[in-house]
Amino acid sequence: LATRLSFVSLFIAALMAVYVFRSLILFQTAPGWASVVLAVAFFSGVQLLTLGILGEYVGRLYIEAKKRPLYFVSEELRSNAPIAAKLTA
Repeated sequence: LATRLSFVSLFIAALMAVYVFRSLILFQTAPGWASVVLAVAFFSGVQLLTLGILGEYVGRLYIEAKKRPLYFVSEELRSNAPIAAKLTA
């Protein structure tokens, strides 16, 4: 969830960056709120991305620490034929 929200926040920051740079290219003064929104959206996106990566890491460590098997074998079939005979047939 945090990773997805970080992409939304970084997208908003990118849109605000385009708005601010467009104002600078056209020699207009960018409003003060635009640079504040750009900084807040960018840094919150970076923080959420970091939090999402750490959450994924801790979640995988938790699953590994439980030491549960990845799958269960419900039935085991055995054959009396040698393995080499199976591979050449």
